[in-house]
Amino acid sequence: MVSTFEERPRSNSSSSGKVVDAESWVDVCRADRVPQARGVCALVEGRQIALFRVGAELFAISNYDPFSRAFVLSRGIVGSKGDVIKVASPVYKQTFDLRTGQCLENADVRVPVYESRIESGVVQIKAPATSRPANAIVKASPGPLSAWTIAIGETRERERLCEMLRAKGATVVSCPVVAAADAPDSAPVEQWLRGLAAGELDLCVFYTGEGTRRLLATAQRMGIAADVHRALAAVQTVARGPKSARALRDVGLLPSLALETPTTEGIIDLLRTRDLAGAKVGVQLYPRASSKRLLQFLRGAGAEPRPVFPYVYADGSEEPVVRDLVARMVSGHVDVMVFTSRAQVDRLFEVAARLGLEAALTAGLRRTRIATIGPVVAAAVRARNLRVGIVPAELFFMKSLVNEIVSAAQRAASSSS
Repeated sequence: MVSTFEERPRSNSSSSGKVVDAESWVDVCRADRVPQARGVCALVEGRQIALFRVGAELFAISNYDPFSRAFVLSRGIVGSKGDVIKVASPVYKQTFDLRTGQCLENADVRVPVYESRIESGVVQIKAPATSRPANAIVKASPGPLSAWTIAIGETRERERLCEMLRAKGATVVSCPVVAAADAPDSAPVEQWLRGLAAGELDLCVFYTGEGTRRLLATAQRMGIAADVHRALAAVQTVARGPKSARALRDVGLLPSLALETPTTEGIIDLLRTRDLAGAKVGVQLYPRASSKRLLQFLRGAGAEPRPVFPYVYADGSEEPVVRDLVARMVSGHVDVMVFTSRAQVDRLFEVAARLGLEAALTAGLRRTRIATIGPVVAAAVRARNLRVGIVPAELFFMKSLVNEIVSAAQRAASSSS
Protein backbone atom coordinates (compact mmCIF):
# COMPACT_ATOMS: atom_id res chain seq x y z
CA MET A 1 0.00 0.00 0.00
CA VAL A 2 1.34 3.44 -0.93
CA SER A 3 1.28 5.97 1.91
CA THR A 4 0.67 9.59 0.96
CA PHE A 5 2.31 11.80 3.55
CA GLU A 6 0.37 15.01 4.18
CA GLU A 7 2.27 17.92 5.64
CA ARG A 8 1.44 19.74 8.85
CA PRO A 9 0.83 23.35 7.86
CA ARG A 10 3.83 25.57 8.48
CA SER A 11 5.28 28.29 6.32
CA ASN A 12 8.68 29.05 4.88
CA SER A 13 7.10 31.80 2.83
CA SER A 14 5.05 34.89 3.46
CA SER A 15 2.88 34.23 0.42
CA SER A 16 -0.67 33.45 1.49
CA GLY A 17 -2.56 33.17 -1.78
CA LYS A 18 -5.80 34.69 -3.10
CA VAL A 19 -8.72 32.65 -4.42
CA VAL A 20 -9.54 33.94 -7.88
CA ASP A 21 -12.49 31.89 -9.14
CA ALA A 22 -15.14 29.38 -8.25
CA GLU A 23 -12.82 26.46 -9.03
CA SER A 24 -10.63 27.57 -6.10
CA TRP A 25 -7.60 28.51 -8.18
CA VAL A 26 -5.32 30.52 -5.93
CA ASP A 27 -2.90 33.28 -7.02
CA VAL A 28 0.51 32.47 -5.55
CA CYS A 29 3.19 34.68 -7.12
CA ARG A 30 4.47 36.10 -10.38
CA ALA A 31 5.80 33.41 -12.68
CA ASP A 32 9.21 35.08 -12.79
CA ARG A 33 9.54 34.45 -9.03
CA VAL A 34 9.90 30.72 -9.79
CA PRO A 35 13.35 30.25 -11.37
CA GLN A 36 14.15 27.54 -13.86
CA ALA A 37 15.17 24.18 -12.33
CA ARG A 38 15.01 25.54 -8.78
CA GLY A 39 12.27 25.52 -6.17
CA VAL A 40 10.40 28.09 -4.11
CA CYS A 41 7.94 27.56 -1.28
CA ALA A 42 4.45 29.08 -1.02
CA LEU A 43 1.75 28.86 1.65
CA VAL A 44 -1.58 27.98 -0.01
CA GLU A 45 -4.69 27.45 2.11
CA GLY A 46 -2.55 26.65 5.12
CA ARG A 47 -0.28 24.17 3.31
CA GLN A 48 3.35 24.53 2.24
CA ILE A 49 3.70 23.83 -1.47
CA ALA A 50 7.01 23.57 -3.35
CA LEU A 51 6.91 25.09 -6.84
CA PHE A 52 9.29 24.17 -9.67
CA ARG A 53 9.62 25.25 -13.31
CA VAL A 54 11.44 22.93 -15.66
CA GLY A 55 11.38 24.12 -19.24
CA ALA A 56 7.79 24.98 -20.06
CA GLU A 57 6.35 22.82 -17.28
CA LEU A 58 5.25 23.99 -13.82
CA PHE A 59 5.13 21.55 -10.92
CA ALA A 60 3.60 21.84 -7.45
CA ILE A 61 4.20 19.26 -4.74
CA SER A 62 4.10 19.23 -0.95
CA ASN A 63 7.14 20.88 0.64
CA TYR A 64 7.11 18.20 3.36
CA ASP A 65 9.81 15.52 3.21
CA PRO A 66 8.42 12.49 5.08
CA PHE A 67 11.86 10.98 5.62
CA SER A 68 13.47 13.93 7.41
CA ARG A 69 10.07 15.19 8.65
CA ALA A 70 11.10 18.68 7.59
CA PHE A 71 9.69 21.22 5.12
CA VAL A 72 12.62 21.22 2.71
CA LEU A 73 11.68 19.86 -0.73
CA SER A 74 11.59 23.35 -2.27
CA ARG A 75 15.33 23.51 -1.54
CA GLY A 76 16.02 20.19 -3.28
CA ILE A 77 18.06 19.55 -6.42
CA VAL A 78 16.05 19.12 -9.62
CA GLY A 79 17.11 16.45 -12.09
CA SER A 80 15.76 13.71 -14.33
CA LYS A 81 15.80 9.93 -14.62
CA GLY A 82 14.70 8.88 -18.06
CA ASP A 83 11.39 10.64 -18.66
CA VAL A 84 10.89 11.33 -14.95
CA ILE A 85 11.56 14.85 -13.70
CA LYS A 86 12.50 14.58 -10.04
CA VAL A 87 13.63 16.54 -7.01
CA ALA A 88 16.09 15.21 -4.42
CA SER A 89 15.52 16.11 -0.79
CA PRO A 90 18.42 18.19 0.56
CA VAL A 91 18.38 16.14 3.78
CA TYR A 92 18.54 12.37 3.18
CA LYS A 93 18.57 12.61 -0.64
CA GLN A 94 15.42 10.61 -1.44
CA THR A 95 14.00 11.68 -4.80
CA PHE A 96 10.39 12.36 -5.74
CA ASP A 97 8.67 12.41 -9.13
CA LEU A 98 7.50 16.00 -9.62
CA ARG A 99 4.51 14.85 -11.68
CA THR A 100 3.17 12.20 -9.29
CA GLY A 101 4.88 12.78 -5.93
CA GLN A 102 6.07 9.15 -5.93
CA CYS A 103 9.31 8.46 -4.06
CA LEU A 104 11.65 6.74 -6.52
CA GLU A 105 13.54 4.84 -3.81
CA ASN A 106 10.51 3.64 -1.84
CA ALA A 107 7.39 2.51 -3.68
CA ASP A 108 5.33 2.82 -0.48
CA VAL A 109 5.85 6.57 -0.10
CA ARG A 110 4.29 9.41 -2.05
CA VAL A 111 3.87 13.10 -1.28
CA PRO A 112 0.86 15.15 -2.42
CA VAL A 113 0.91 16.94 -5.77
CA TYR A 114 -1.30 19.88 -6.75
CA GLU A 115 -2.75 21.15 -10.00
CA SER A 116 -0.92 24.27 -11.16
CA ARG A 117 -0.93 26.70 -14.05
CA ILE A 118 0.34 30.09 -15.18
CA GLU A 119 -2.34 32.63 -16.08
CA SER A 120 -1.42 36.14 -17.27
CA GLY A 121 2.06 35.74 -15.83
CA VAL A 122 0.79 34.60 -12.41
CA VAL A 123 1.34 31.16 -10.91
CA GLN A 124 -1.92 29.63 -9.69
CA ILE A 125 -2.55 26.52 -7.61
CA LYS A 126 -5.85 24.68 -7.40
CA ALA A 127 -6.58 24.68 -3.67
CA PRO A 128 -6.78 21.17 -2.19
CA ALA A 129 -10.37 20.13 -1.61
CA THR A 130 -9.50 18.95 1.89
CA SER A 131 -7.67 22.08 2.97
CA ARG A 132 -9.15 24.53 5.44
CA PRO A 133 -8.85 28.29 5.36
CA ALA A 134 -6.63 29.75 8.04
CA ASN A 135 -9.55 30.70 10.26
CA ALA A 136 -11.58 27.55 9.61
CA ILE A 137 -14.18 26.56 12.17
CA VAL A 138 -13.96 22.81 12.67
CA LYS A 139 -17.22 21.45 14.04
CA ALA A 140 -17.39 19.31 17.11
CA SER A 141 -18.24 15.70 17.75
CA PRO A 142 -19.69 14.50 21.08
CA GLY A 143 -17.27 14.66 23.99
CA PRO A 144 -16.32 16.52 27.20
CA LEU A 145 -15.54 19.70 25.23
CA SER A 146 -18.70 19.69 23.12
CA ALA A 147 -19.99 22.86 24.80
CA TRP A 148 -16.80 24.83 24.12
CA THR A 149 -15.42 26.75 21.16
CA ILE A 150 -11.62 26.81 21.29
CA ALA A 151 -9.36 29.12 19.26
CA ILE A 152 -5.80 27.98 18.55
CA GLY A 153 -2.79 29.98 17.40
CA GLU A 154 -0.68 26.94 16.50
CA THR A 155 0.85 26.85 13.01
CA ARG A 156 3.36 24.00 12.67
CA GLU A 157 1.17 21.32 14.27
CA ARG A 158 -2.17 22.98 13.65
CA GLU A 159 -3.88 19.90 12.24
CA ARG A 160 -2.65 17.69 15.07
CA LEU A 161 -3.88 20.02 17.81
CA CYS A 162 -7.14 20.62 15.97
CA GLU A 163 -7.81 16.88 15.71
CA MET A 164 -6.94 16.30 19.38
CA LEU A 165 -9.45 18.94 20.47
CA ARG A 166 -12.10 17.76 18.03
CA ALA A 167 -11.73 14.23 19.38
CA LYS A 168 -12.80 15.62 22.76
CA GLY A 169 -15.82 17.33 21.22
CA ALA A 170 -14.58 20.93 20.84
CA THR A 171 -15.47 23.28 18.03
CA VAL A 172 -12.11 24.66 16.90
CA VAL A 173 -11.37 28.07 15.40
CA SER A 174 -7.95 27.87 13.77
CA CYS A 175 -5.93 31.08 13.56
CA PRO A 176 -2.28 30.27 12.77
CA VAL A 177 -0.52 33.39 13.99
CA VAL A 178 3.16 32.79 13.22
CA ALA A 179 5.22 30.68 10.88
CA ALA A 180 8.95 30.07 10.67
CA ALA A 181 11.40 30.65 7.81
CA ASP A 182 15.13 30.15 7.50
CA ALA A 183 17.26 33.08 8.63
CA PRO A 184 17.67 35.38 5.61
CA ASP A 185 21.43 35.58 6.21
CA SER A 186 22.71 32.02 6.37
CA ALA A 187 26.37 32.94 6.91
CA PRO A 188 26.24 33.18 10.76
CA VAL A 189 24.34 29.87 10.93
CA GLU A 190 26.85 28.14 8.69
CA GLN A 191 29.77 29.59 10.65
CA TRP A 192 28.26 28.30 13.90
CA LEU A 193 27.83 24.83 12.42
CA ARG A 194 31.40 24.75 11.08
CA GLY A 195 32.65 25.60 14.55
CA LEU A 196 30.58 22.79 16.04
CA ALA A 197 31.75 20.30 13.40
CA ALA A 198 35.38 21.31 14.02
CA GLY A 199 35.07 20.48 17.71
CA GLU A 200 35.21 24.08 18.94
CA LEU A 201 32.20 23.79 21.27
CA ASP A 202 32.11 22.10 24.67
CA LEU A 203 28.38 22.41 25.37
CA CYS A 204 25.29 23.07 23.26
CA VAL A 205 21.93 24.40 24.45
CA PHE A 206 18.94 23.93 22.16
CA TYR A 207 15.88 26.05 22.88
CA THR A 208 13.40 24.89 20.23
CA GLY A 209 12.67 21.89 18.05
CA GLU A 210 12.22 24.23 15.10
CA GLY A 211 15.71 25.64 15.52
CA THR A 212 17.30 22.26 16.17
CA ARG A 213 15.80 20.76 13.02
CA ARG A 214 16.77 23.75 10.89
CA LEU A 215 20.37 23.55 12.12
CA LEU A 216 20.52 19.85 11.26
CA ALA A 217 18.96 20.46 7.84
CA THR A 218 21.46 23.26 7.13
CA ALA A 219 24.34 20.97 8.13
CA GLN A 220 23.00 18.41 5.64
CA ARG A 221 22.89 21.00 2.85
CA MET A 222 26.45 22.04 3.70
CA GLY A 223 27.65 18.44 3.48
CA ILE A 224 28.84 18.35 7.11
CA ALA A 225 25.93 16.49 8.70
CA ALA A 226 28.08 13.51 9.74
CA ASP A 227 30.65 15.80 11.37
CA VAL A 228 27.93 17.73 13.21
CA HIS A 229 26.33 14.49 14.41
CA ARG A 230 29.68 13.21 15.73
CA ALA A 231 30.33 16.54 17.45
CA LEU A 232 26.92 16.57 19.15
CA ALA A 233 27.46 13.00 20.34
CA ALA A 234 30.78 14.06 21.89
CA VAL A 235 29.75 17.28 23.66
CA GLN A 236 27.30 17.92 26.47
CA THR A 237 23.86 18.93 25.26
CA VAL A 238 20.83 20.55 26.90
CA ALA A 239 17.33 20.61 25.39
CA ARG A 240 15.11 23.26 26.93
CA GLY A 241 11.90 21.40 26.21
CA PRO A 242 10.38 18.26 24.70
CA LYS A 243 10.35 19.55 21.12
CA SER A 244 14.09 20.20 20.98
CA ALA A 245 14.73 16.89 22.76
CA ARG A 246 12.59 15.09 20.19
CA ALA A 247 14.45 16.78 17.32
CA LEU A 248 17.71 15.38 18.71
CA ARG A 249 16.19 11.94 19.26
CA ASP A 250 15.02 11.88 15.66
CA VAL A 251 18.67 11.77 14.54
CA GLY A 252 19.73 9.28 17.17
CA LEU A 253 20.95 11.70 19.84
CA LEU A 254 19.84 12.26 23.42
CA PRO A 255 20.32 15.39 25.54
CA SER A 256 23.15 14.51 27.92
CA LEU A 257 22.01 16.92 30.66
CA ALA A 258 18.44 16.75 31.99
CA LEU A 259 16.44 19.83 32.98
CA GLU A 260 14.03 19.87 35.90
CA THR A 261 12.28 23.04 34.66
CA PRO A 262 12.07 23.80 30.90
CA THR A 263 12.87 27.51 31.17
CA THR A 264 15.91 29.75 30.91
CA GLU A 265 16.08 29.81 34.70
CA GLY A 266 16.02 26.03 34.67
CA ILE A 267 18.98 26.00 32.28
CA ILE A 268 20.89 28.43 34.50
CA ASP A 269 20.13 26.36 37.62
CA LEU A 270 21.45 23.25 35.86
CA LEU A 271 24.63 24.88 34.56
CA ARG A 272 25.31 26.62 37.85
CA THR A 273 26.43 23.25 39.22
CA ARG A 274 29.11 22.84 36.55
CA ASP A 275 32.56 24.33 36.00
CA LEU A 276 32.16 26.47 32.87
CA ALA A 277 35.45 28.36 33.04
CA GLY A 278 36.89 28.53 29.53
CA ALA A 279 34.02 26.52 28.01
CA LYS A 280 32.68 27.48 24.60
CA VAL A 281 28.89 27.15 24.74
CA GLY A 282 26.70 27.06 21.65
CA VAL A 283 23.20 28.42 22.27
CA GLN A 284 20.44 27.91 19.70
CA LEU A 285 18.02 30.79 20.19
CA TYR A 286 14.78 31.78 18.52
CA PRO A 287 13.38 35.07 17.17
CA ARG A 288 12.70 37.68 19.86
CA ALA A 289 14.15 35.35 22.51
CA SER A 290 15.12 37.12 25.70
CA SER A 291 18.60 35.62 25.81
CA LYS A 292 20.31 38.26 27.91
CA ARG A 293 20.02 36.37 31.22
CA LEU A 294 21.54 33.15 29.95
CA LEU A 295 24.32 34.84 27.98
CA GLN A 296 25.19 37.08 30.94
CA PHE A 297 25.25 34.05 33.24
CA LEU A 298 27.57 32.17 30.88
CA ARG A 299 29.98 35.10 30.62
CA GLY A 300 29.90 35.57 34.38
CA ALA A 301 30.79 31.89 34.81
CA GLY A 302 33.85 32.34 32.59
CA ALA A 303 32.34 30.70 29.50
CA GLU A 304 32.25 32.01 25.94
CA PRO A 305 28.67 31.88 24.64
CA ARG A 306 28.15 31.44 20.90
CA PRO A 307 24.51 32.16 20.07
CA VAL A 308 22.86 31.26 16.77
CA PHE A 309 19.45 32.19 15.34
CA PRO A 310 18.61 29.63 12.63
CA TYR A 311 15.16 30.98 11.78
CA VAL A 312 12.90 34.02 11.76
CA TYR A 313 9.17 34.45 12.17
CA ALA A 314 6.90 35.31 9.28
CA ASP A 315 3.18 36.00 9.19
CA GLY A 316 1.05 32.86 9.44
CA SER A 317 -2.32 34.58 9.10
CA GLU A 318 -3.76 37.43 7.12
CA GLU A 319 -4.97 40.47 9.03
CA PRO A 320 -8.66 39.65 8.38
CA VAL A 321 -8.18 36.36 10.22
CA VAL A 322 -6.82 38.13 13.30
CA ARG A 323 -9.60 40.71 13.05
CA ASP A 324 -12.15 37.87 12.97
CA LEU A 325 -10.57 36.18 16.00
CA VAL A 326 -10.66 39.41 18.03
CA ALA A 327 -14.31 39.96 17.09
CA ARG A 328 -15.20 36.43 18.20
CA MET A 329 -13.52 36.88 21.59
CA VAL A 330 -15.00 40.32 22.22
CA SER A 331 -18.49 39.01 21.44
CA GLY A 332 -18.01 36.05 23.78
CA HIS A 333 -18.03 33.39 21.06
CA VAL A 334 -14.69 31.84 22.12
CA ASP A 335 -14.49 29.87 25.36
CA VAL A 336 -10.73 29.17 25.33
CA MET A 337 -7.77 30.75 23.55
CA VAL A 338 -4.84 28.33 23.27
CA PHE A 339 -1.24 29.54 22.93
CA THR A 340 1.52 27.00 22.34
CA SER A 341 4.44 29.42 21.94
CA ARG A 342 5.46 32.83 23.18
CA ALA A 343 5.72 34.00 19.57
CA GLN A 344 1.98 33.46 19.10
CA VAL A 345 1.22 35.82 21.99
CA ASP A 346 3.61 38.49 20.72
CA ARG A 347 2.54 38.21 17.10
CA LEU A 348 -1.17 38.35 17.86
CA PHE A 349 -0.69 41.58 19.78
CA GLU A 350 1.55 43.03 17.03
CA VAL A 351 -1.08 42.44 14.34
CA ALA A 352 -3.86 43.71 16.60
CA ALA A 353 -1.88 46.90 17.32
CA ARG A 354 -1.38 47.46 13.59
CA LEU A 355 -5.13 47.11 13.10
CA GLY A 356 -5.91 49.42 16.03
CA LEU A 357 -7.45 46.50 17.91
CA GLU A 358 -5.02 46.03 20.81
CA ALA A 359 -7.51 47.29 23.41
CA ALA A 360 -10.24 45.10 21.93
CA LEU A 361 -7.91 42.08 21.93
CA THR A 362 -7.04 42.65 25.58
CA ALA A 363 -10.73 42.97 26.46
CA GLY A 364 -11.55 39.82 24.52
CA LEU A 365 -8.80 37.81 26.21
CA ARG A 366 -9.95 39.01 29.63
CA ARG A 367 -13.37 37.49 29.06
CA THR A 368 -11.90 34.29 27.53
CA ARG A 369 -10.17 31.42 29.31
CA ILE A 370 -6.50 31.34 28.30
CA ALA A 371 -4.64 28.05 28.02
CA THR A 372 -0.87 27.77 27.50
CA ILE A 373 1.34 24.75 26.91
CA GLY A 374 3.87 25.63 29.62
CA PRO A 375 5.40 28.22 31.94
CA VAL A 376 7.32 30.19 29.29
CA VAL A 377 4.17 30.93 27.29
CA ALA A 378 2.21 31.55 30.49
CA ALA A 379 4.77 34.16 31.55
CA ALA A 380 4.37 35.95 28.20
CA VAL A 381 0.60 36.13 28.72
CA ARG A 382 0.89 37.30 32.33
CA ALA A 383 3.37 40.00 31.27
CA ARG A 384 0.42 41.61 29.48
CA ASN A 385 -1.62 41.64 32.71
CA LEU A 386 -3.75 38.73 31.57
CA ARG A 387 -4.71 35.66 33.57
CA VAL A 388 -3.74 32.15 32.47
CA GLY A 389 -6.41 29.76 33.66
CA ILE A 390 -5.20 26.51 32.10
CA VAL A 391 -1.60 25.26 32.02
CA PRO A 392 -0.17 21.78 32.65
CA ALA A 393 1.65 21.44 35.96
CA GLU A 394 4.25 19.22 34.26
CA LEU A 395 4.81 17.33 31.01
CA PHE A 396 4.49 20.28 28.66
CA PHE A 397 3.13 18.42 25.65
CA MET A 398 0.01 19.01 23.57
CA LYS A 399 -1.64 15.91 25.02
CA SER A 400 -1.13 17.24 28.54
CA LEU A 401 -2.52 20.62 27.49
CA VAL A 402 -5.65 19.06 25.97
CA ASN A 403 -6.16 16.99 29.12
CA GLU A 404 -5.95 20.17 31.23
CA ILE A 405 -8.53 21.86 29.01
CA VAL A 406 -10.84 18.86 29.44
CA SER A 407 -10.40 19.02 33.23
CA ALA A 408 -11.23 22.74 33.19
CA ALA A 409 -14.38 22.09 31.16
CA GLN A 410 -15.46 19.37 33.57
CA ARG A 411 -14.88 21.67 36.56
CA ALA A 412 -16.89 24.43 34.86
CA ALA A 413 -19.73 22.03 34.13
CA SER A 414 -19.77 20.80 37.72
CA SER A 415 -19.81 24.30 39.19
CA SER A 416 -22.70 25.38 36.97
CA SER A 417 -24.86 22.34 37.69
